[in-house]
Amino acid sequence: MKYIHLFLISLLFSIVTGCYHPITTIFDSARSLKQDETNVTLAGSADLVSSPSANMTAIVDKGLTSNIDLRFRFDKRFVKKTSLDLGNFGSIDFGSIDLESPYYFVELAPKFSKNNKFAFSIPLQAYFLESGFQVYSLDPRFIFSLKSKNNLSEFNLILRTQIGILEGEFGGFIPGVCFGVRLGNDLDKRGLRFEVGLMPHSITFGLGYQTRLGSKD
Repeated sequence: MKYIHLFLISLLFSIVTGCYHPITTIFDSARSLKQDETNVTLAGSADLVSSPSANMTAIVDKGLTSNIDLRFRFDKRFVKKTSLDLGNFGSIDFGSIDLESPYYFVELAPKFSKNNKFAFSIPLQAYFLESGFQVYSLDPRFIFSLKSKNNLSEFNLILRTQIGILEGEFGGFIPGVCFGVRLGNDLDKRGLRFEVGLMPHSITFGLGYQTRLGSKD
């Protein structure tokens, strides 16, 4: 019975995240901050393709060493209100939950960079719906970046898989990819970032402003 229960939990994670559209824009780069530097990002994203939804984002990245950063992210997400019927299994009625708007998202993510061209990050994430329902996940990412020689543009490719954590067990997983372009007069100080995030049943477009504090010339 335990394994049947875990299977249903795994299935629920996949269904629920598909319904309320997990965060798909990342606004990150393989480039590492210097020690004690801080990068602040303010952004907005919208999914206008599959189901109307949007979110406002605040991100703080802190340089710990020359190749390790730590990220904290907070989102306020707005989605179309949906009721999800969890169905029955034999004589067990799982009832339903309301996926309400807005809900909140937080992320804590260490990032390990190499040569400012490749990075690996493994964020711990949590979704908090107003109904009281919560979803936790890991989101391992491989990040590839290519910067122009004049330091005016940067292209980013991020491959990721969101893995649900329910009742202390790993549940379903959702693959995704994110494409980003950062433009500015000096990317070591500030810039605009445009992104497209892709996950099953979701295409999200994002725009963010990034500025660096504590830069050393």
